[in-house]
Amino acid sequence: MEFLTTQLGPLNLWQWAAVLVVGSVAMSSGSKFLKRKESAVGGKLQAASCIGCGWKGNVSKYHRQCPKCGNSITRMSRG
Repeated sequence: MEFLTTQLGPLNLWQWAAVLVVGSVAMSSGSKFLKRKESAVGGKLQAASCIGCGWKGNVSKYHRQCPKCGNSITRMSRG
């Protein structure tokens, strides 16, 4: 277990492992939080494209505005 105390830059292997574990947990919980927040704010998301600027992406069922140019989105994908 002495190899865990081997220095790699400013941290040893044990500290790098801890940083990786904590970072991966934080990233996974952060992405779950963002998905929940998006669905709570926007309701049901639908694929859409903007006729004005050609932007394609997901917009809320209730807020149909292009995030790129601000035009009202009228072309919604089926499904």
